[in-house]
Amino acid sequence: MVRVRHQNVFFRPLIDSGLVFQAKWVTVVSILWAASTLVGMFWFIAMNERKCIADAMGTSICQQRMIPIKVSPANLKVGFLKTHKTASRTLQNIILRFGMKKNKVFAMPPNCETKFYQEEGWNATFQVKAMERNPWHATYLRHQLYDLCVFHSRWNKEEYRKLLGSHATFLTILRDPVTQFESQYSFFNVGKHFQLNIQEFIDKVHSGDLKHRGYLVDNRIYRGLNQQAFDLGLSYEDQLNETRIAEFVDQQLQTFSFAAITERFDESMVIVAEILNVPLSWVASIPIGVRNDSLRISLSEKSKLRLMSLQKADHALYEAFDRSLDETIQIYGKKRFQSNLAKLRRIQMILHKECDLDLNSNLSARMFSSQECSWIQMGERSLIEEARDYTIAQWNEKYPKARVKMSCHQNLNPNT
Repeated sequence: MVRVRHQNVFFRPLIDSGLVFQAKWVTVVSILWAASTLVGMFWFIAMNERKCIADAMGTSICQQRMIPIKVSPANLKVGFLKTHKTASRTLQNIILRFGMKKNKVFAMPPNCETKFYQEEGWNATFQVKAMERNPWHATYLRHQLYDLCVFHSRWNKEEYRKLLGSHATFLTILRDPVTQFESQYSFFNVGKHFQLNIQEFIDKVHSGDLKHRGYLVDNRIYRGLNQQAFDLGLSYEDQLNETRIAEFVDQQLQTFSFAAITERFDESMVIVAEILNVPLSWVASIPIGVRNDSLRISLSEKSKLRLMSLQKADHALYEAFDRSLDETIQIYGKKRFQSNLAKLRRIQMILHKECDLDLNSNLSARMFSSQECSWIQMGERSLIEEARDYTIAQWNEKYPKARVKMSCHQNLNPNT
């Protein structure tokens, strides 16, 4: 009773004046506003709202937010476009291991190849029919049984969807265009073809004295400027067309669920673990194919600036996906992300300790099995042949009446 009388004393004048009535409405409006804000936020995330950004050329590009959506590993289908000289071999190693551990069906290049060549010429793109020479291909394609395609090819969204289905997750990896080109020029000995060192090549292309921005290998492979954009499907003719570049970058942002960034590899792998829906230990790795520092070419600042101006397509692509990684981390949750990044780096230290040891060493408890250490340390070709043997054994178990006998291990160096 005292409480009621106390309320009467203090609230009766307010009630009489109508202020309490107004206060109630203010409360209701506040609640409705908060609820609508939350609904709007969820709608924003659910619909992957497009956000206009400016790329390095100042062209407006509408970027789609990249939100890793967890899918059961049993149902996950992944197309990984392997790019040149970007640490794609290391990420390929991670996804191949994932596939063999999860009993996935690989879409393998035919004839003991490690990549899909453009049989119709260097400017052609990936075609599903390239796998027709694999004896299991017709059955797997007809029943939509392929789960993973993780090899070098030239991007063709429609063909990848024909192979893996419309709900497949598409991944790739990109590297700073200046360091990527320097690495490629050195690794593939591009200078031998042009009879120019890298500085001379940059200067001659920049001045217009050299018309060719790259060269062809057996009319099947292009090597040159804007290599990453070319790998992702941009035509050679469009490499200097700023309008077409902007459209192209926007298309790739909508197509690829995620692009790892070489310079932020550990950060990228935290997101890859989320997409694959696997523990962080599954994306731990040892860098594969890293050059000795003595083989790296130091470019002058002038050459770097000129190289950037010649690689507008690669630069726009790289900048857009680098920003997309930042957005993805925001959605992932910064605190959770930093915690998992630190955890992954601790796991990497354990990996080096366990896998650098004699694999027969008696450790009280191992995070990485001897088999996994072997896979992690394998060269690209060796691990691909492991995956091919696994694919053949998988087929023979499913279809014993159509057994396949095939080996690509002749004269194989385990470090290649």
